[in-house]
Amino acid sequence: MILKGVAQYLENAASGILTIGTNLFVGFFPDDAPNTCSALLLRGGPPDYMVQTRWVLMIQVLTRAVDFYAAEASAELIYNTLFIKGGMDLPQIVTGENYYVLACLPVARPQHVGKDEKNRHQFSTSFKMEIKET
Repeated sequence: MILKGVAQYLENAASGILTIGTNLFVGFFPDDAPNTCSALLLRGGPPDYMVQTRWVLMIQVLTRAVDFYAAEASAELIYNTLFIKGGMDLPQIVTGENYYVLACLPVARPQHVGKDEKNRHQFSTSFKMEIKET
């Protein structure tokens, strides 16, 4: 549910540009996803782990579009929205589950990772996010 909270934060912060289930997805790209969209994934780096009372998660953001510059702009929007965010509550997704972001640190800037099987440009970036349940 934490990743869904991050997605909801992005949707709220990007007001009208990112919409969960339309051009922002959690966990994977659905088969019917549009050409221009992004997905939040739990991946990469050290395994997710709990240290005392906080979770340390590695989040990968994959963004794609037919146009190179559209993919790059979408990736940069998400990067700039999450970059070094800390001291904030994630939107509540499930009643009784409240999460507070201590830090969201980029591991890398968005970078072009090539084209997918449908010739869409893809960008990837990753964040180390420290979260505690409140």
